[in-house]
Amino acid sequence: MKKVVHILFEKLKMWHFLVLFITSVPLTATLLRQNNLNAVQLRDDVLQVDEETGDIAKVAPVLEEYRRYVFNHMNTDLGTIELPGTFNTAVEKLRLRAQQSGSANGEIYAEAQRECEDPNILLTARAQCVQDYVIANSAPGSDAISEIDFPDKSLFSYSFASPRWSPDLAGFSLLFSALSFTILSFLILTRGIAPLLARVIDLDPLE
Repeated sequence: MKKVVHILFEKLKMWHFLVLFITSVPLTATLLRQNNLNAVQLRDDVLQVDEETGDIAKVAPVLEEYRRYVFNHMNTDLGTIELPGTFNTAVEKLRLRAQQSGSANGEIYAEAQRECEDPNILLTARAQCVQDYVIANSAPGSDAISEIDFPDKSLFSYSFASPRWSPDLAGFSLLFSALSFTILSFLILTRGIAPLLARVIDLDPLE
């Protein structure tokens, strides 16, 4: 161990660690960016399956793959992901149930879906839009909210947090960058600044 420390701090030059640090920083940035891009692709896969099928049974395995990746790789937190397709499927089931039960508001619910169908609006706002429309246009004297049990918006929204550090290529590259910077800083201090300060302190003004 002492021999390794001797090689690091006596034999190797400061410029060696400077080169290592300068090389590792862009590599780390590239790997972190790739982690993020991979997460974006997996999220888009989830949204695509959700849009095409609206079936939670088919969305679930793709969503689970996305969740595992985010949990195991740094720089992959993309915020909340919403499933409008699955939400609309649940809403349609409720509409059919209301219609089959003879509810006066069954068709109003279908109109509300069409009126509020906007991919540029967040799912939470879209659900509120549907609810407001049904209430505003429901049959006189009816209780639209009790007749149509609106789905819980939180059941169609997911948020996964990525770790601060992960044991992948990006994580080890970041660790290497930090280590090379620490050693470089130590060498600059001990071989450059410290000797210079010592000479200044020992300088005799009478000479």
